[in-house]
Amino acid sequence: MIDRDYIVRRIDYLLSELMDVFPGVIIVGPRATGKSTTAKRHVKTVIQLDSRVQAAEFRADPDAALLELEEPVLFDEWQEVPEILGALKRSIDVDYRPGRFLLAGSVTAALDQATWPGTGRISQAEMFGLTIGEQRENPQTDFVSRLESGFTEMFPVLSNPPTLREYVRLALNSGFPEAWRLSDIQKRRWLSDYLRNIVSKDAIPHGSRRDPGLAMRTFQAIASTMATSTTEIAIYRSVGVARDTYLAYERMLEDIRAIQLVPGWSANHLSRLRQAPKRYIVDSALGVVALGQNLEGVMADGDLLGKVLDNFVLSQIRPEIAGSASVLGVFHVRHESGRHEVDLLFEIAGRGVIALEVMATAAPSINDARHLIWLKSQLGDRFITGAVLHTGPRSFQLAERILALPIYSIWHGPNASQNATVGGPNPTGSTKGAQG
Repeated sequence: MIDRDYIVRRIDYLLSELMDVFPGVIIVGPRATGKSTTAKRHVKTVIQLDSRVQAAEFRADPDAALLELEEPVLFDEWQEVPEILGALKRSIDVDYRPGRFLLAGSVTAALDQATWPGTGRISQAEMFGLTIGEQRENPQTDFVSRLESGFTEMFPVLSNPPTLREYVRLALNSGFPEAWRLSDIQKRRWLSDYLRNIVSKDAIPHGSRRDPGLAMRTFQAIASTMATSTTEIAIYRSVGVARDTYLAYERMLEDIRAIQLVPGWSANHLSRLRQAPKRYIVDSALGVVALGQNLEGVMADGDLLGKVLDNFVLSQIRPEIAGSASVLGVFHVRHESGRHEVDLLFEIAGRGVIALEVMATAAPSINDARHLIWLKSQLGDRFITGAVLHTGPRSFQLAERILALPIYSIWHGPNASQNATVGGPNPTGSTKGAQG
């Protein structure tokens, strides 16, 4: 049965591709991003392993239970019955047909290499929060691929573009399917509850001696430095703990995908590049709530405004990167002296790099592209395209292979309507099918 309220996600296309090749696929990602709901659209049978009745059958004899199922099969909350992994391995070893099994579960669930590496049998697909493109029924705008062309014609010019304040509002709408349509008050409460849950349950394993309060303080400290390459010493001193303690909590937050560490990029012929990572929050609204801020607070704080926009940009591009066969990794660049910094850099297999700067300006100038120009001079032909993403209305060329692009270019493809708007959520849609 077709769910007409379902919001098509970019990962839907990736899942179809992977299930055409691999016998099994596991969907991983932050809690409450819609993994189960999306997975159910790709299968004929759903086994809910957090159901006592269904779990009992698979604990008793998982191999026999598999024989009775119409494929493809989704094992939701698979970590509740880890015995299922061995049964899937044995079944796939006998029958390697693609598209047989999907797995989805807790953000803390991971395939134990000692139990079953899944090499050659199972592929992993990463899922994230709703992008603006997905919210507006345009999930595949392929922004990074368009950047490879280097032509401004690949990017639309809207007659009614968003203002800076509207961009910040979009960032604070949140990408969690259950939250993005709520009122501001309801959204803030939902995000606060979500944050408390992940630091008290997901980040702290059952029986662990680690402190949820310290996990919360660590997250707040990282949120205060989101999208910057602040040194770890500055962060752990602000938390008030030793380095090893801080790193343990940072790793927990990274493991549950509450944060993402973007490493510094280096090339053999570029010297004095600083390797400290930039830390991003999985959802800009979650980071702002953790800091006790709101729209007005962000607009009044120029430093926080820049961080939120940078964090927001990566959140919109992240799903494309996760499903790309050509993007080898996401990085940032910072010269050791601090003279040159580039916000985001994507390494493209066999071609070179694409670099982005994010600016809270409506009228970018050649000066705003100076770090991109420096990087191009260092890399030569390996520099494919650079872009200054700004809050103004127009796309234009700043220098050879360097463009100025409105941030809305990320989610509006080249054929976008000239009258399109990018304000709040689509008033006629529904997120019911996106939840899960």
